[in-house]
Amino acid sequence: MIEWSPDSIKFVCNAISPAEVVLTNVFEDEETIEIVVPDDQLSLAIGKKGQNVRLAAKLTEWRLDVLKESEYAEIRKERMQDQEQELKDFYEMYNLENLSGMTDELQNSLIEAGYDDIEKLYNASFHELKQAMECGEDQAVSVINMALDYLASKFDELEEEEEELEEETEAAEEADEVIETVQETAEITVEEAEIQAEKDKDTE
Repeated sequence: MIEWSPDSIKFVCNAISPAEVVLTNVFEDEETIEIVVPDDQLSLAIGKKGQNVRLAAKLTEWRLDVLKESEYAEIRKERMQDQEQELKDFYEMYNLENLSGMTDELQNSLIEAGYDDIEKLYNASFHELKQAMECGEDQAVSVINMALDYLASKFDELEEEEEELEEETEAAEEADEVIETVQETAEITVEEAEIQAEKDKDTE
């Protein structure tokens, strides 16, 4: 028997009891709960033929991933590396230095005013930027237009890359279909040759 709880996390922990739960992660977008247990308690947590996890997943309507602590350590390491790469990519893409016409003086003024990346400039209004930088309206308009022009060109580049990737994927799929067709034809040809050989043998 599993002690019921309206709290999905608590109910899942009850479901895999007496296994110890080291930590849980909830991914709402994926409707998944990640449960980490000590390495030597994985079988205990899952239950006989996985019945604990299957029942809890069915009752909570969440996908449950039960992981060993050592396994989670590797996954966590990979996630941290991915996050670091995402931050690096973000910095490279939204760095103020990427803006055409950007000067050191203007960049320092923007950073001091709290606009330390292009995304913040994109989301700012002319009035907000003018007030924060204590500058004229023309300069505020000019700075925001610099951000808009840069992002427009960047998004065009990304769209082109996506189109190229789609074309490469379609070409690869077509190549696989051709290979499969050739293989099937070859198999049929071999089979027909064997049948003909049998007929010739019977004729003799």
